[in-house]
Amino acid sequence: MERVSPHTGWLRVDDPVAAALVVDDTSRRYLEPLLAQALTASQLAQLLSVHHSSVLYRMRQFVAHGLVAVERVERRAGRPMTYYRAAAAGYFVPFAATPFESQDTIASGAFRRLQRVLERSIAVAWTEAAGELRPLGLHLYAGSHGVSFDLAPENRGGHPRAFFASLLDEPSPAVWDSLSRVTLTRERAKELQRDLARLLERYRDASDGAPQREYLVRLAMAPLARTSGDDG
Repeated sequence: MERVSPHTGWLRVDDPVAAALVVDDTSRRYLEPLLAQALTASQLAQLLSVHHSSVLYRMRQFVAHGLVAVERVERRAGRPMTYYRAAAAGYFVPFAATPFESQDTIASGAFRRLQRVLERSIAVAWTEAAGELRPLGLHLYAGSHGVSFDLAPENRGGHPRAFFASLLDEPSPAVWDSLSRVTLTRERAKELQRDLARLLERYRDASDGAPQREYLVRLAMAPLARTSGDDG
């Protein structure tokens, strides 16, 4: 077995071509698993459910730009098995090296794929939870906390918020998505920020040996930044 590359430290990515490979949703998908472990092209193809040739193409790109290295080569009868791994424990891409036009767009660009996966997963679980209450639709109404624009099943004679209460029942899938405006003092806002961080950490590694499945969790808050195009 031939060992070629260690896996240590942080790598600053200043080359614009290499930076584009890191921040692009499609190519980064091939890079992310290699941060945790060394994989052959076949193993990575199976993990990502993509064609073997697509993985080899990406590995050539990554290796050429120093983002991925060959960790080891296992000799065997026939073709040797090449194991690829990220060239560092992590990457830092300065904004100046990215293809984004402004720093305002960098977050949405960097996380676009995960946002799409999250939104699709919410839609699937939302539809499952709606069950016989379909059809789903959008509800615009004024409530005790201001104007709401919610996706919920049509509830003739009732209130769309009843659907969200039913999501907490045991038979319903564990799904939630809400976007709210709240008015807080600076101190209360910091308290909420820390509560959100602690809440996620509380559940990140909790396991009692029971069967598990992977969930995509979004916790977000920010001071409302208005633009010139906003009304009100």
